[in-house]
Amino acid sequence: MVKGQRRKASYKALVERLKLQLAADNDLGMNRHLSHITEEDLSTGSTPADNLSPMVPAVNQLHEALSAEELSSELVVELTGLAERAVSGESILDLTAEVVLRALNIPPARVRSGNRSRGAPRNARQKKQERFRQLKKLYNSNRQRLAEVLFDGAASSDHAIPLAECFQYFKSIFGRKSLPDTERFVMKASGPQFDLSAPISLQEIEIALKKMPKRSSPGPDRATVAMLSGLPRCALYILFNIWLYYKDVPKTFKLCRTVLIPKKQPPQSPKDFRPITIASVFYRLFTKIISVRLASCVQLNPRQKAFMPGVNGCGENAFLLHTALIHSRRQGKELSLATLDVAKAFDSVSHSSIQRALRRHGAHENSIVLVSNLLADSFTRIEHTEGKSDLIPMTCGVKQGDPLSPLLFSLVMDELLDQLNDLDGGFHFTDEHQLNCLAFADDILLMSSSKAGLQSLLLHSYRFFKLRHLRLNVDKCFTLRLYRIPKARSVCVDVLSEFYLDPVEPTTVLPRFTPSDYLSYLGVDFNPYGKRCKILERVESMLQCVARAELKPQQKIQMIRAHLIPRLLYSFCNGNPTAGTAASADRLIRQKIKALLHLPQSTMSDHYFYLPMKEGGLGLLSLSESVDFSMLTLYRKLAASRDPVVRAATGLWFNVYRCSRLARRHNLEDISERSILQAKTAALERHRTKFAATYQGSGHREFVEACSNLWIEGERMTGRSFIASIKARTSLVPTRLQTLRGRAEPGDQRVLCRRCGHISGSPESLAHISQNCTFTHGLIVRRHDVIVKKLASLAEASGFTVTVEPTLRHEDQAFKPDLIAVKGDKAWALDVAIPFETTDALARRHVEKCRKYACLGGPVLKLTGAKVYKTGSIVIGARGAWCSKNNGTLNDMDWALPEKIKALLCTMTLERTNQLISWFMRTTPNLAFHTTFRTRGLEGHESVRPTNFGSNAHHTAE
Repeated sequence: MVKGQRRKASYKALVERLKLQLAADNDLGMNRHLSHITEEDLSTGSTPADNLSPMVPAVNQLHEALSAEELSSELVVELTGLAERAVSGESILDLTAEVVLRALNIPPARVRSGNRSRGAPRNARQKKQERFRQLKKLYNSNRQRLAEVLFDGAASSDHAIPLAECFQYFKSIFGRKSLPDTERFVMKASGPQFDLSAPISLQEIEIALKKMPKRSSPGPDRATVAMLSGLPRCALYILFNIWLYYKDVPKTFKLCRTVLIPKKQPPQSPKDFRPITIASVFYRLFTKIISVRLASCVQLNPRQKAFMPGVNGCGENAFLLHTALIHSRRQGKELSLATLDVAKAFDSVSHSSIQRALRRHGAHENSIVLVSNLLADSFTRIEHTEGKSDLIPMTCGVKQGDPLSPLLFSLVMDELLDQLNDLDGGFHFTDEHQLNCLAFADDILLMSSSKAGLQSLLLHSYRFFKLRHLRLNVDKCFTLRLYRIPKARSVCVDVLSEFYLDPVEPTTVLPRFTPSDYLSYLGVDFNPYGKRCKILERVESMLQCVARAELKPQQKIQMIRAHLIPRLLYSFCNGNPTAGTAASADRLIRQKIKALLHLPQSTMSDHYFYLPMKEGGLGLLSLSESVDFSMLTLYRKLAASRDPVVRAATGLWFNVYRCSRLARRHNLEDISERSILQAKTAALERHRTKFAATYQGSGHREFVEACSNLWIEGERMTGRSFIASIKARTSLVPTRLQTLRGRAEPGDQRVLCRRCGHISGSPESLAHISQNCTFTHGLIVRRHDVIVKKLASLAEASGFTVTVEPTLRHEDQAFKPDLIAVKGDKAWALDVAIPFETTDALARRHVEKCRKYACLGGPVLKLTGAKVYKTGSIVIGARGAWCSKNNGTLNDMDWALPEKIKALLCTMTLERTNQLISWFMRTTPNLAFHTTFRTRGLEGHESVRPTNFGSNAHHTAE
C-alpha cells in the first residue's frame, strides 16, 4: 500500500512543487554547497575549500530520499505530507515535532514511589551507613561528581543553594534583554558570502550521528541518542530540510532543561554554579550539522585555542605562558601580564553581537536569520534537588551544552583578538614573533613587554567588552609585572604599579600579584619566579580523602585510576614540576593502594601496579613515564603547529634542551610518533619482564586471556573477596613459605604445612593449599564439581545432550570423564581440570586430558549412538586463568560461549580458591610453632594429629 504512494498523482505533484521551491531558494543565494562533507572533515571540524563542490540541485537529493526503500516507514510518509503542506504555504513547523516524537513512542516518565523516610542518623554507625549510601549512588550514577566530592570537598548532595534563589538569579541572567550592538566593523571575509541554509544531505546526518556521544543526556522530551539513531535516515533528512525551509526549529525542541554544576567547592551563591542547558537530541543533532558547516566557512584568530579541532588548546596556552615567564627571567626581559575574567560570558553575550559577528565573517542573510531563530524563543527549567523551576525565557546569551554555542561565542571574541594582534607592544619571543594575548574561550590573558603596552591592551579590551555589553569581574582579574633590575640580568616583581580598565573609574583598578602568589591559568599554577607549589602535599591529601571514603577497596582504586591520576597527569604536563615529583607521586599512590589491599609495603613488586588490567595488573599509569611521554608528544605537536608564535617559542634554547633531555632519558633518537610509541611499548614490556622474574609473577604469563581478568574491575565482588583475589594472583597469601621467605634455611621445618606437613613433608605454599593439602581436599573436589555442574547447564542450554561423569570401561580399565556432550551425530568427551598456574601448566594439562580419553571412542559411541567421537578439555587455573586451548575445544564443538560466561567461570574458580584458603587459615588453631628450636615433634599440635584426617569435618564447610 505504502509502496504505491510514488505512483499517485499527488505524490508526483509534491515532488514537482518541492523541486520548484528548492530551486527558488537556491537562486536566493545558496552559492556554496556544504553537503558533501567527508567524515574526516567532520572530525576535524573544517572542510577544505577544494572539497566544496558546486551545489547539486536540491531536487536530486529530495528525489533520492523519497525514492528510497525507507519510504515504507509511516514516519517518512507523514513527513512527506507535511513537506507538501509546507510548500503549499501552511505553517506546519511545530507539527513536525509532534510527528517525530509520536513515532518514537517515548514511554511516560517513571514516577518514583516515595521512598521510606529515613530519619536523621543518630549515631556514628548510622552516619557511616548514610554516607556509604550517598557515595555508592554517586559511584553508580556520576563518578565525575564523586571525584569532586572526594578530591575537591564538594557536598554529596547536588545543590546547597535553595531553588527559589537559583531561579531568581538565573532568570535575571537568561531573561535580560539582548542589547543592540550597532558598532561599525571591518569585514574579515573577503570572498563570497556563505549560506548555512543549503539542503542537508544524508551523508551529513549519518556522520553527525556517529559523532554524537551514545550516553549523551536527553532533553526535556526524554528522547535519547539511541532512539534518534533508530529513526530512518530519510525521515531525518526530510525533517531537517523542512526546518531549513522555515529557517527555524519547532518550539517544542526549544524547551530545555538546565542543570547546575558547581564551579568551586563549596558553592556559596548561585553565581558559583555553571548552568549547563540541555536541549532535545533532535535540536543538538541539527545544530551540530550547522556548527560543522559554520566552522568550515570562518577563519578564527590563531590566538583562540578553545574548541579548535586538532589543537591541544590548554597545552599550547600553558606552554606559551610558561615559556614567557622563563624567557623573562633568563633573559632579563620585562614582562607584564593581566588576566581578564568575563562575568557570565556565555550567558550574557548579546544576540545582536552574534549577528554582527556573523556579518563580519561574511555570512549570508539566510544564515543570520537561521542562527537568530535558533537562539530566539528558547525556554528552560532549572532542575534542582527540590524539584523543577518555572519556565525561564532565554533572551540573552548562548546555551552551554549546545554544539553551536562555543563557535558563536568565539566569533564574537575573534574581533577583539584581531584588534589586539594589530597593536604593537606584545611580548617578544624573537625579533619577528611577539605575543600580546592568550585566549581559551572566555579566558583572556594579556601580555606585553612594557607597562605602557599592557595598559594600552587593557584599555582597548575594556572598550571592546563594554561595546559588546559584557562585564569584566574586576575582583577576579589580576596583573603581574616583572621589571628588569638595572645592571643585572634578572627581573623582579613590581608590587607598586597599578593597572586599570578605565582611568576615570577608580573601581576598575586591577589586583596585583605578589612574589609568593600563584597565577592559576587553565587549572595550572604559575609562579613569577618559577617556584613550584607543594604538589606532593596535595597528592597525599587527595589520597587520604579516597582512603577515608565509605567505598569498597576496588571502588577506591578505580577512583584513583580513572580520576586522581589523570588530574595529576594534566598538572605535571602543563605545570613546572621537578624531575622527581612524578616518581614521588607514584610512590605515594603505590603505598596507599598497598594499604587499601592489605599488601606488604616493602616486598610487593611495584611493576604489578602498571600492568594493564586485561593482563591481570591494576592498570595504573606510571606518572614518571607518562609525564615524559606526554611532554615529548606535546613538544612534537608544538614544533609542527600552524601557529608561528608557538613554533618560535618551541625553538627557544631552554625548550629544546628540555626536550632533548627527556628524549635521552628514554634513549630516543627523535621524538617522532613512532619512536614515542616504541618507547611506551618498551616501558610496558619492561614492567612485564621484571614482574615475571619475581616469585609474585610466577605463572603470570598464563593470565593473557582478557576473560581471566574482568573481575579486576571489581563490580561484582565484595571488598574482602577482591583483596583475597589480588593476594592470590600475586602469591602474597600469608602462608608459612611466604612469611618466612628469605629467612628459612634449607630443610627448615617451620615452612612445613601446619596441617599435613609432618606427614607429607610438603611446604605450606599457596599451590599446596589450593591443590594438594589433605585438609582442603574436600573443598578442592567441591570447586571442581561446581565448575562441572555449571558447564553442564550451559551445554544443555546450547542444545547439547549432556551426561555427567559416566563410568566407561576400556581394556579392563574404568574411565570417568566429567562430561559427555552430544549434538547431532558427534560426541565429545570433556574433562575439567583446575591446575595451579605455572609455566605452561594449563596447556600441558589440556593436552594430557585430551590424550587420556582418546581411547574411549568405542564406549562413547556405543553409549550415545553418535558416529563421530572427539575429545576436549576445559582447563581453568586455580587463580582464575582461562587456558587459550579451551577456545579450540569450544570452536570444534561449535559452542559459542560468550566472553562474559568465560569470565564468570574464571571468577567462580578464583572465589572458590579464596574460600578454600580462608577455610584453611580460619580453622587452624595454631598459626605458628610455640618453641624456638627447629627440630620439633608433634607435641602440642592438635591441628595435625593423624586422627583428624579421617574425619569429614574439614570437608563440609563452605
